[in-house]
Amino acid sequence: MQNKILYILVQLNAAGKAYFDQIDKWTTRKKFVPTSAQMRKTFRAFHGDYVVRLLTGAKEVSRRTFHLSPGYSEDLTLDFNQ
Repeated sequence: MQNKILYILVQLNAAGKAYFDQIDKWTTRKKFVPTSAQMRKTFRAFHGDYVVRLLTGAKEVSRRTFHLSPGYSEDLTLDFNQ
């Protein structure tokens, strides 16, 4: 029996397009390249759950998670030296 590949073309309706539009707008993806051991980066983010991964090449060496509640406006420090 041969392996067969089935391609299905899906045409999104207006609701589907709006959904994926919002996902793109509400997803925060930032990539930072460290410049020092005490690097600080600032960016705006939506409230919700976040995962920050520290990578060396393609290998994940550390991970931190945090939650931003609505109205949170203070600085957040993630220590990757632990």
